[in-house]
Amino acid sequence: MALAIASAIALGGAVHAAPAAQGARAETPFLSQVDAFARSARVSNVDYVLDFTLTGKETFAGTTTVTFDLKDADAPVTLDLKDATVKSVSVNGKPVATRYNKWFVTLDAASLAKGRNTVVIDYERLHSTNGEGLHRMVDPADGRVYTYSHFEPVAAQQMFAVFDQPDLKASYTVSVTAPRDWHVVTTTRETKIDERGANRHWTFKTTKRLSPYNFSLHAGPYQVWEDNSGKYPMRLFARQSLAKLVVPADWFRQTKAGIGFFEEYFGIPYPFEKYDQLIVPDFLYGAMENAGAITFAEARYGVANMTAEQKQSLTEVIMHEMAHQWFGNLVTMKWWNGLWLNESFASFMGVLATVESTEFKDSWQKFYQSGKQRAYIQDQTASTHPIEVPVPSSSNAFDNIDAITYSKGGSTLKQLRHLLGEDVFRKGVHNYLVKYSWKNATLDDFIGSLGEAAGRDLSGWTKQWLYNAGVNTIAANYSCSGGKIRNFTLAQTAPSKELPTLREQRVQVGAFKIDGGKLTLVKNVPVTYTGAKTAVPEMNGTACPDLVYPNYQDWGYAKVKLDGRSFATARTNLAKVDDPLLRAMLWQSLWDGVRDAELPLNDFLTVALNNAPLEKDYTLLGDVLGKVSESKAYLNAMNLDNAYTRQTTLALEKMAWDGVLANKGNADFQRRWFNQY
Repeated sequence: MALAIASAIALGGAVHAAPAAQGARAETPFLSQVDAFARSARVSNVDYVLDFTLTGKETFAGTTTVTFDLKDADAPVTLDLKDATVKSVSVNGKPVATRYNKWFVTLDAASLAKGRNTVVIDYERLHSTNGEGLHRMVDPADGRVYTYSHFEPVAAQQMFAVFDQPDLKASYTVSVTAPRDWHVVTTTRETKIDERGANRHWTFKTTKRLSPYNFSLHAGPYQVWEDNSGKYPMRLFARQSLAKLVVPADWFRQTKAGIGFFEEYFGIPYPFEKYDQLIVPDFLYGAMENAGAITFAEARYGVANMTAEQKQSLTEVIMHEMAHQWFGNLVTMKWWNGLWLNESFASFMGVLATVESTEFKDSWQKFYQSGKQRAYIQDQTASTHPIEVPVPSSSNAFDNIDAITYSKGGSTLKQLRHLLGEDVFRKGVHNYLVKYSWKNATLDDFIGSLGEAAGRDLSGWTKQWLYNAGVNTIAANYSCSGGKIRNFTLAQTAPSKELPTLREQRVQVGAFKIDGGKLTLVKNVPVTYTGAKTAVPEMNGTACPDLVYPNYQDWGYAKVKLDGRSFATARTNLAKVDDPLLRAMLWQSLWDGVRDAELPLNDFLTVALNNAPLEKDYTLLGDVLGKVSESKAYLNAMNLDNAYTRQTTLALEKMAWDGVLANKGNADFQRRWFNQY
């Protein structure tokens, strides 16, 4: 699931009740981790046969046949099914009384058997209209009806009776009766389509073993495009009234590139037989990684004439959801406390794949300027939290889905890749995916695979990074004598007494000189630092630099405090920095100076007025102008009416308008400047 384009949602109002007695499930709308693990300790080897009748009307009918192994028949078993009308229940071929509280069906112990059991539940239900379960939408443009499913975290139960928890993986065999002009899409391709009067009956191949939230079903009169030029058949779906806005060639090109990259990187073939992508309405999030049938929010991705930024965002999200096909679908978290790792890994790998396999080579810069900065900001507030947190109930699954989950988590994995080495990290990921294919795994399993590949114990690293909140600050301390550096050290500080953790991290220390009107790299030293002070003897003897940046190329997750000489150079020489990522990081250091009350706002605005008009990098220009907008908001909030504020306001407006005029013929850049104006 892509948070870069999704709202962070916390499901409030949960009831957290302990089980009434051992083996009894709490009578609440949500499933506690205790009850979930108690159920998966008894239930295994699950298979679903699902039959649906879809008419396009507000309700649909379904039959769930679930077969499973039961360790013992000493206590009841529950099947999740939310807000349905249950018509009948049978267990092992015998009708039983329906025990249903609108949240789950209880199967009495007396009707169950140790070993293999089969349960059949017939029901009807309203389609959802809130983006969960089997969502239904009537297109206001032409009256056509479209449906699609969304099950994360625990909304499969809004469509069929299910053990709705990630560690009860199952196979799914699906059949669907739907109107004749509809397409039906699920994890596998159809094996047969029978004509049935005004309807057609679709039968699908049995899936591999998936967690419920990875399974999906979508149906409606979608426009469909196909591309069979790659290793796997690809399809793209959108509602018909939107079709003219879609450029399917862009989707197929990036998808094919991504599959090739991930197969090579992971050393494991794509786990599913086809790659479908659906642009769907009313979607709650940016996208969702349903196995083999990924959904995307049409509000963001079903648009015509995308800007360069929108195209890049779409590509990154395609790659994010694709990474999940291996890390999330092939290997799945055991419980919802593992959601951060699922999303962080996909965030990290999505950017890596975009950089390595597409034209958007500056995606790490975009990641630094957007998601990573949101993580830095949140990590400096009272609301920050560790990356790894307990999730007592399914109602808490999304409580901490935020910039810490996605962007700090992704940054931490990026840092770990540099700490261990790229080849070692890749080997550890490969071994993890092979060992736990079609199974569930935990954080310890993942870290254990990386540690084994690296030949080191990562438990200390895990505690520092994943169980403690806060962002550290690093700074270069050195002196110069005779034009040379002496006594170079890296200093690391913790944010507060409440967040005292100092961390192990590997970064690059870059030293720069102004040479011929440009800021030129003269020394670059990789350094693994720990504790409050780490000597860097490799820097001693280097020509005294005009600027030192102790997180060159953004390997690390840390705020950078520039030394006095470097700070002065950054303020006066931004336009002399050729590397756009380094420029972005220097801009950020100056902005951090404003936020930390170390650089006056008027000084920052002077730098912006002198340097922003010279910025030719599209991604960075948006970031700089965003900082200018925040600066202007600060000025407005002060409610001052003096010569400085009037002159500065006019200067900023002139800068923006001049930017519009200077970029005639370049719509993307013009749009950047016009929005600023």
